[in-house]
Amino acid sequence: MSPYGRKKVREMSPKRVIEELEHTISNYSPERYTFNDETFGFNKERGNQILDSMIEKKFYRETVFDASLRANLVTYDFLKKMKKAGFVMVDFGVESGDAEMLKTIKKGVTLEQTENAVKMAKKAGLKVGVNIIIGHPNETKETAKRTIDYAVKLNGDVTAIGLMVPYPGTEVAEMAKKGEGGYKILSLDWSDYNKQVGNALELKTLSRKEMEKLQMTGYAKILLKNYRFIDFIKFAFKYRKAAFRFLGNYFGGKGSSQKSS
Repeated sequence: MSPYGRKKVREMSPKRVIEELEHTISNYSPERYTFNDETFGFNKERGNQILDSMIEKKFYRETVFDASLRANLVTYDFLKKMKKAGFVMVDFGVESGDAEMLKTIKKGVTLEQTENAVKMAKKAGLKVGVNIIIGHPNETKETAKRTIDYAVKLNGDVTAIGLMVPYPGTEVAEMAKKGEGGYKILSLDWSDYNKQVGNALELKTLSRKEMEKLQMTGYAKILLKNYRFIDFIKFAFKYRKAAFRFLGNYFGGKGSSQKSS
């Protein structure tokens, strides 16, 4: 389920990609360049052409790169070439750690494939980003906990735990409008349409308070279970405002308040 609601992949030619890279690096000298593409490497021939040109032109001397990949399509050789081309990090849209939930959302990737992809990326010397969502259709506390436990196992360098948002044009938005998937819209205010801090929706099987509690405890569990105590302290300091907001909602009873526009 793409957050953008698109299913068709449109690709720029490798030549055009390299031209844009050259223009951006020459004119803006970015410290980091992100390929904002959910399927980088989906087309292996195209991906290899881009990487070969990046290596040939030595872009790695000017900046570093990161991109998102599909776990069921990566190979160790491709990841090694990404590292050689100057990539420092790859992201995987893991979504859920519950096997049945992955089938429900038609992810097309198994837990085993994701685990293997993460291991290969780390072996290739790349940092790994893991992105999971709480609030899939008919999500329960049990399926959400399995997702968090799976994220603990993957131990990505960066893990993002997002709460489901019914972005306009997506399948989730249409389901929420119809009351399908156990969804209940809480707000139509665009400021609530945020995966980290917001109040867009909840489920009959999982209240907003429960979703937020799982999110906060999930972040803590991933770091503490992997003995990343310094990372935990940094995280707690960086996101202290979000933590205070959560505590205020949790004890103040605001987590399930309904707003409209």
